[in-house]
Amino acid sequence: MRVRFADTNTPVRGAAVALAPAPENLRTDERGELELRLPIGARLEVLKVRPGEGPDVFVPHEHNIDEPIPAAGSLFEVQVDRGRSLRGVVLEQATGRSIEGARVTCSGLGGRTETTTLADGTFELAGLHAGRWTTPEPVAVLHPLFIPTAVHPASSDLAPGAPPLRILLRSGLRVTGRIVDGERAPVAGAILVLSAGDHRQLLSDEQGRFEIGGLDPTDQGTLTVPIQALAERAILGTKRELGALVADRLDLELEVRAALQLQIFAELPDGTQLRRSQFDLDCPAGALEERSVWSQVRYSNDPLFEERIVPLGPAIELEVFARAPGADGPESFLRGKASVRPEPGLASPHAIHVVLTEPHRVEIPPAPPNAEEHELVHGGLLYGAFDAQLIDADSGTPLGGRGLVTLSYLGEPVPVHVREPGWLRLRAAPGKYNVMLQHGKGPLEAFRFTIPPSGHAQAEWRLRTKP
Repeated sequence: MRVRFADTNTPVRGAAVALAPAPENLRTDERGELELRLPIGARLEVLKVRPGEGPDVFVPHEHNIDEPIPAAGSLFEVQVDRGRSLRGVVLEQATGRSIEGARVTCSGLGGRTETTTLADGTFELAGLHAGRWTTPEPVAVLHPLFIPTAVHPASSDLAPGAPPLRILLRSGLRVTGRIVDGERAPVAGAILVLSAGDHRQLLSDEQGRFEIGGLDPTDQGTLTVPIQALAERAILGTKRELGALVADRLDLELEVRAALQLQIFAELPDGTQLRRSQFDLDCPAGALEERSVWSQVRYSNDPLFEERIVPLGPAIELEVFARAPGADGPESFLRGKASVRPEPGLASPHAIHVVLTEPHRVEIPPAPPNAEEHELVHGGLLYGAFDAQLIDADSGTPLGGRGLVTLSYLGEPVPVHVREPGWLRLRAAPGKYNVMLQHGKGPLEAFRFTIPPSGHAQAEWRLRTKP
């Protein structure tokens, strides 16, 4: 294979070439050539050529080949377009001084679309796809101490010999501080999120300190330390409302509470661990449900039943329900109990093995007349049901047969045809759920419900039908 520039027919050195179905990327040599050995008759599919790290930069090239290799071999010659270059300089708007270390990115197609400004504030993007009739794509500039900006270069800025594009950045405000625990010790490696116009996420350093710059004075700011598990401990989150960012906020202190990360495993009396694919998340006992502040269910074939972060304090009683492997029917479930006291001396994460020994009966009554059934969790063990009768909030009459109702769960809207007398059955495992409902052009309304371990509950939901 030979790769050359289309305008001068000179070799392209160090180009990265991917030729499917070959398993690896290759590089052209000083002559712009490479050799690839494949079995005779192998069908070539896609050719991709990208610039390497060397000085030869061009517009990335890709096309379909879809032909077999003949016995005598093949010579592929690829001609690539040099594209255009954009040279510029990033300066501070107030003083005109050069800004080093700003990240400059072009959103369009190109060989080198991202770079960092040098000590004199200059940068160059090369191999950009911008022809006579092509409008250059926007260029974004980011720096930790300045307000982000985006500019729209003109076609003349990419012409040969064009003067450098001047990009001016406004100095932003700073927020600094540290994260500590209840004993005033620093919390290292904690995730911190600042919401102020956009969302910025960073980690506290070894001394628990953080610094965020480049903030717009017109923004309203909120600092949040989420509930999280760290390397050797867990913490409960905290939030600080900063209000309007009219000045720097320096040396803030965010105090977080210590917590315990629980890893709950479910197993049979013979030691067999139940995997996530064998059961659904069930309602733990009330104490854990009320005090639990964070949980993550593993949907993979992982023996971990559930992971939670809970505050330190009194003992927590756990109650786990699961279907016995290979069993079916209302009496095919087992129940197990365990307790744990989240104390400072416990290592985090702390593993709890709940042995399921007690039979547990789940019996779901027949659905109400003409009920429209909908599965909230596809592919799970749907051994729970919640029946809701939809009522017009204005007239007090059932909504059945009066147009579509849109049901949203986890952001997925689904149209539902509710028939007289307006019953909707939602199938899912026992647990707590939040759904959104909208009737016609009425408002989008939120409803919360719980399917208990017994497997069934029902309620009346009132919906407004007018905007």
